[in-house]
Amino acid sequence: MAGSPAKAKRYDELTERADKAEAEVTRLRQLMAVHGIDDPDGPAVAVNPVTQYSADICKRVVAMGTAGMGEAEWIAALGLSADVWDAWNRQHEELAGASRQAHAAMKAYWQGEQRRAMAANNSRFPINVAREMMGQELRGSGGDKGDASQLVLLDLNLDRCPHCEKELNG
Repeated sequence: MAGSPAKAKRYDELTERADKAEAEVTRLRQLMAVHGIDDPDGPAVAVNPVTQYSADICKRVVAMGTAGMGEAEWIAALGLSADVWDAWNRQHEELAGASRQAHAAMKAYWQGEQRRAMAANNSRFPINVAREMMGQELRGSGGDKGDASQLVLLDLNLDRCPHCEKELNG
């Protein structure tokens, strides 16, 4: 905006307003996902903790992931404990699939946010914080997630060298 300080100021003001509007849209999408609302003009659904599994949970989880929310937020929005969440994921393949889909959608959301921030030279967007949050999300939240102990099996009781067949105990 060389040559016109008034235009530069106006541009900055409009950019700030647009950023605030985008943040509000994101907040409203998250609220809609939490409450299980498909139609923004439809009736609001009261927030009640989930007490038993239903297929509706899958749709809500995917919607929350699409809005950029992470697994801990899904669990809290549903009013579940992490133990119940993990058990339901093991018991219900459709929920496990919805969780995978929601994780992918959440990752896409945050990658898009990072890309847009970099393209706009937005130095206010906390890219490092977003990357760390994504890393934690992808590493899992406990249980058997992230356990690499079954990936490598070492046989430390070798009688012969696997390369040259020479006896090792002799």
